[in-house]
This record gives sequence, C-alpha cells and structure tokens, in this order.
Amino acid sequence: MPAASLDAQDVQRHLLLSLDDLVWAALELRGTRAVIRVAERRLPDMVAHGPGHIVAQTDGGIERVSVLNGFAVVEPGETVRAGQLLISGQLAPGSEEFQAKTARGEMPYVRAAGSVFAHVWHESTAEVVVGDAGVEGATAAALAVARALAEEWLSARRAEAVGEPAVQVEELADGGVVRVTVLVQAVADIGEFRPVTW
Repeated sequence: MPAASLDAQDVQRHLLLSLDDLVWAALELRGTRAVIRVAERRLPDMVAHGPGHIVAQTDGGIERVSVLNGFAVVEPGETVRAGQLLISGQLAPGSEEFQAKTARGEMPYVRAAGSVFAHVWHESTAEVVVGDAGVEGATAAALAVARALAEEWLSARRAEAVGEPAVQVEELADGGVVRVTVLVQAVADIGEFRPVTW
C-alpha cells in the first residue's frame, strides 16, 4: 500500500473527533510506517487537584469498582449512562470529616479517586480516498487506521478487549471513498474526574 494513499489531515481529524481528551494530533509517514503523535487535554492545577466526583464517560455494565477516596454509588451488575455519578466526593452528612470541614467553613467534599470497570462497546472509524492503490489498498489503509484508533482507545481507558472486534467496510461516494468501522467490546475504566463547582 503506497504511503500516498493515506490522507494525514483525514487521520488527524478522525483522531480529534474520536478521542475527546486530545487537543492535537499528527500523522508522520516514515517509509512503510505511520507514526501518530498526540497531545492530551490538561486541566489547570487548581481544578486538577481540587475536590470532585468520578462520573461515567460512557454507557456500560459495571464489572468491578475500586474506591481509593470517596464512596461508590454504583455496584457490579448495574448499567450506567454517560455522565452518571460513579464515585462521590461528597462526604457523608454527619460523619466526623463532614462536621470538621463544615465547622472550618469548608465545603464537605474530597477529591474522589478510584476505578470503575465496565463492559462497553467502542467504535473507531476511518475513511480513506481510493487512489492508485485501488479499493483494496484504501480498505487496508482505513482498516489499519481504525484498528490503531481502537488500540489507542483501549490503552487510554486501560481496557481489555473481549473477543475479536467486528469490522464493517463500506464504499462511499460511488466507490471514491472507503469507510472502515471497527467495533470493539471491552472491559474498560469508564470513570472520569469532574471537579465540584460551587
């Protein structure tokens, strides 16, 4: 497959649209290898180290919960939706720590910490323009990018794939573009820190 059949801007666009934590992505072609470089979104230190909750980044079926700070509000076997509270950073009313913080005039919150693993599905899609390599070459290139996106997602979420991914290939625009979608079932850490806003 010729390197010219990969559209670097298209790959970059798909990475940024697929992974919310990225603020920058670049594709660098080195002979027969494609190197993808990314920069992650960072929270300001004040927000990153303040109190808050762990919420679900995506829908899923809870597999296991491990709490380091705060308390779990979900249990294994439950189904959760994106944005749902998983580990609360709010102290239990009446607890010693709650009373001590409120007596000092502080908000009764801590920084929730922990992991919530759930069964989830993740879809990675890549589109490649059919060029000199033909439909087979474009399909191979799109499949390679979609698989790389899926692997990046698995790594970022500390996820383990369950079984083999499903692959769907479509020809778009009268055969001028090939779209490949890779659907992965995995057990992933779906928790995301959200700061408490007053």
